[in-house]
Amino acid sequence: FHGETVSFTEAISKPRPAAGSVPIVVGGHSPAAARRAGRIGDGYFPAKGEIGALIGEMRKSAESAGRDPDAIEVTWGGQDVLRGGEEALDEVGRLAELGVGRLVIPPLSYNPSQLRDLLAAFGESVISRAWPMARSRRGTSRWWAVTRWTPRCWRSPNRSAGCPHSRDASA
Repeated sequence: FHGETVSFTEAISKPRPAAGSVPIVVGGHSPAAARRAGRIGDGYFPAKGEIGALIGEMRKSAESAGRDPDAIEVTWGGQDVLRGGEEALDEVGRLAELGVGRLVIPPLSYNPSQLRDLLAAFGESVISRAWPMARSRRGTSRWWAVTRWTPRCWRSPNRSAGCPHSRDASA
């Protein structure tokens, strides 16, 4: 690669991105981050803030840059969805109408023996009911992104109870 400010020779990156390039996901919860996502981002992931106002700012910036705002995937933390029940479904619907295309939920437990059952229950009570609803509101089939999280430690102290590498391995 030979660019304006940097050059690489004999550099190899594997595996190569499946889509031909690495998507640019802009993070940040300021209006400036939202505008940046609109101008150059393939995705936008604000960590906090007023999601409706931030998406509006991102959309306005994308249109000003001649880009399709619907092509920018918005990710939002799904903390409020963890309550479950009808409240969770209402929140999913509200987020879908705002333009959120992906929810990321925090681990439901750091205890590997509990995780499978908790994820199964969450999948049954929320995801299976929310997916068709969000899909019909946004016209997309990619609402819930399934991220594989293997219930094992990351070899760092106190990451998960019962981890053999944890300082608290006796728990």
